[in-house]
Amino acid sequence: MGLSIIIFFAIKAFFSLGDLHAEVVPRGIFFETSHLLEIEDPSGIDIDPLTGDLFIVSDERNKGVYRVTKEGDIVSKLSYRGDDLEGLTVDPYNRLIWVIEERKRKIVKLDFDGHILDQHSLDIPQNRQNDGIEGITKDLYNRVFYVVNQRNPQQFLKLDHNYKVLVHLKEQELEHLNLRDLSGLYYHHEMKKLWIVSSRSKEVIIVEPETFKVLQRFKVDISKPEGLAVSVDSDRLYVVCDDENKLYVFTIEF
Repeated sequence: MGLSIIIFFAIKAFFSLGDLHAEVVPRGIFFETSHLLEIEDPSGIDIDPLTGDLFIVSDERNKGVYRVTKEGDIVSKLSYRGDDLEGLTVDPYNRLIWVIEERKRKIVKLDFDGHILDQHSLDIPQNRQNDGIEGITKDLYNRVFYVVNQRNPQQFLKLDHNYKVLVHLKEQELEHLNLRDLSGLYYHHEMKKLWIVSSRSKEVIIVEPETFKVLQRFKVDISKPEGLAVSVDSDRLYVVCDDENKLYVFTIEF
C-alpha cells in the first residue's frame, strides 16, 4: 500500500473519531509518570498522530524544536533556531509546524526539516515584552488557529489559515476562566474542545471553542506547567514543565 493511501486512511480515521467524545469531557486526570528531558526550558508541546511522537520547543535561546518519543527520548532536532519559542502546533499530514516567537510576537511556519516557509507578526498590545503570545494550536479540519497571550493582558485569538483575526477576546472577557495566566493550549479533535494550561494557577481547563464556556478543570501538581497535548487515543495527557525540564504523563478517565 502506498504512503499516500496510508496517510489518507490515517486522516480519515483521525477525524472520524470526532464524534466519539464530542459530547463527553473527562471526569478526571491522574498522574502516571514523568520523564526527565534532555531539553532545556521546554515550553510547548504537540503530538504527531501518525507516529505518536511528540514535538517540543525550548525557550532557551538557539535551542529550537525537537521530536521526542512518548518517553521523552530525543529522536531528532530541527535545523530552525528561534528567539524565545513558547508554543507550537503540528500538521503531520502536510508535514508543517507553526511556532510562536514570544518577544517578536510572531508565528513562524516551518517544514519538518526546520526550514522557514513564512512568518507573520501579530498586532497584540503588550505591557511587558515577556508576557506575550504563549501558545498556539490548530483545528486541522476547519483550518483555524487558536492563540493565547499569557498575561498583562490575557488575550485569546482565533485566526483563519491566512492569519486573519476572526475572534479576539480581551482580558475582561476571559475573567470567567479564573486563571492567573494562559500558558499553552491544545485543540482536541475528538472532543472538539480546547484544553488550556495555566502555569501560575497550576490548572488545566477544558472549554468550548465557540463560547469559551468552561466544561472541566483539573489541578496539576507541577511547579511550572507550560504546554500540553493529548494522545491520539485520548487516554494520556502530556504536560511539559519548564522549571524541571520534565515531561509529565497523566491518565485521562472519562
